[in-house]
Amino acid sequence: SRAGEFSPKQQDYLKRIHDGGKRLLGMVDALIELSHNEAAELCLYQSVNDLSELLASVTSKLSEKHAKKQINIDIQVDPQVPCVIADRIRISQVLLQLLRFYREHLPEGESISLSASVADQGQIRVEVACQMAEATYETAKASFKGSAFNAEALSRSIDEQEIGLLLSKRMIEIHDGQIGIDLAEGGVATCWFELPISRSVSK
Repeated sequence: SRAGEFSPKQQDYLKRIHDGGKRLLGMVDALIELSHNEAAELCLYQSVNDLSELLASVTSKLSEKHAKKQINIDIQVDPQVPCVIADRIRISQVLLQLLRFYREHLPEGESISLSASVADQGQIRVEVACQMAEATYETAKASFKGSAFNAEALSRSIDEQEIGLLLSKRMIEIHDGQIGIDLAEGGVATCWFELPISRSVSK
């Protein structure tokens, strides 16, 4: 190649370095945010949010990357779901983290179901569901049960996706909500979070 130009192989190396740097920066940012959470330094900027619009906005940010793996996202929002009083950025971060986690562990051509409904006790419930290997389910389950900086987490290497799940757990908790994951027969894993009825407001 001519001076100043990179060969295809060199360009591939540069792209890998760039992508790896972005992932590392994302992990550092997530760890900093988790440390702020643990120190109770995180502030919420709350507003009234329509979940139909919020879910559509979040999925549009991932549409290109999902398209590359031919992953379809099916959004269903119950008409009875009220608006929610929450920090829009934080709830969007939770949804993005959950969708990214699913995308990373899904083969090409699979579908993800994203829904919002009103739970039995009036809580606002959001679910993300799709096929998932049992080992991946156990990873998510452990992240939602644990604390960000407990001895178990520090004794092993955790990746960017697990950090994202830990961060999601704290984001929901500071909204006085709950988060978890269930595995049904047939290997369908449903990751869910619920926000209390006190955070709802009529449309």
